[in-house]
Amino acid sequence: MVNKNDSKKHIARQDHLLKEAVLNIKVRNENPYAQVSTFTIPSKTHHANQKL
Repeated sequence: MVNKNDSKKHIARQDHLLKEAVLNIKVRNENPYAQVSTFTIPSKTHHANQKL
């Protein structure tokens, strides 16, 4: 049985990660030399997966 609150939290987390990913892509498009942004998405996704 799925708790509705849990699924809402999960969707909110995914939405947050998606927004961060889009932001990082925008930063990279504006500044191709900003390599730091390349590594933020996987580490945050990995961290979020560990909490589950």
